[in-house]
Amino acid sequence: IDGFDKVHADQSYVYTVTVKNHAAETWYQVNLADYVASGETKRSVTNLSTNVENTYPGWNDSTDSSRFETSIPDTMIRQGKDALEWNVALNVDGEEVATCPADGDARLE
Repeated sequence: IDGFDKVHADQSYVYTVTVKNHAAETWYQVNLADYVASGETKRSVTNLSTNVENTYPGWNDSTDSSRFETSIPDTMIRQGKDALEWNVALNVDGEEVATCPADGDARLE
């Protein structure tokens, strides 16, 4: 997702991944927040039906410094046989600067 070049050292940014659990007809929101100035990060999953948020330790699981990878518990977002319905947004200091999929051909891995 584009837009990371808009983040400055005194700002915070959040990647928000919204995923639908078709089996339960529930939307979940995964938030990956980085408070750049303080060096703090937060990874959480919120059930949008109940507004219950679960925070998970960790941040970047990648061993490649040029790539960001993270994981969330798959028990939170169980998928049935239906295709995964999702979108991603990048917010910098509360302002949305980019979304994905922008052109319809992106994949969530």
